[in-house]
Amino acid sequence: MTEELQQAIESLRQITPKLNAATDKAARIVTEVDKLLGDELSIGISAAEVFDSYNRRVLRDEEHSEKTVAVQDVSCLAYRRDAHGTFRLLVEICRMWPTGDGDEEEELLEEYPWASAPRKLKLQSFAVLPMLLKAIADEAAESVKAAEAASDLVEQLTKALPKK
Repeated sequence: MTEELQQAIESLRQITPKLNAATDKAARIVTEVDKLLGDELSIGISAAEVFDSYNRRVLRDEEHSEKTVAVQDVSCLAYRRDAHGTFRLLVEICRMWPTGDGDEEEELLEEYPWASAPRKLKLQSFAVLPMLLKAIADEAAESVKAAEAASDLVEQLTKALPKK
């Protein structure tokens, strides 16, 4: 037993600096991206990318009649307003379940600013950061199209209004 413990401790001594370095590098990049999106670009566009999910069965109390339903717990990296109204990178864990009419209901179970998330979630979520940035860019492009279309329509309407 003592030899196994010594091997485990030696293994920890070797891997811990690598783990800390990987986490520190990810933290620097996430901080830069957060500042870019929020401070420099002021993008204000929400998006999320799933990095982990698993199915489970849970007991739900629907109007006091207990019922076991299949749900999916989903972990994602999101860019959206936090509880204080500031757009930032967040790690979210949600539970989703079918409503019976083909839709799904979602409940936020946990939400962390990326820097405050448990290390495992930080490292898992970091892998989807490029996909999240693409999703934000795609959503921004769609918003521009919608705004331009609305602008054209408003311009046409104002030209059609009688002059006073």
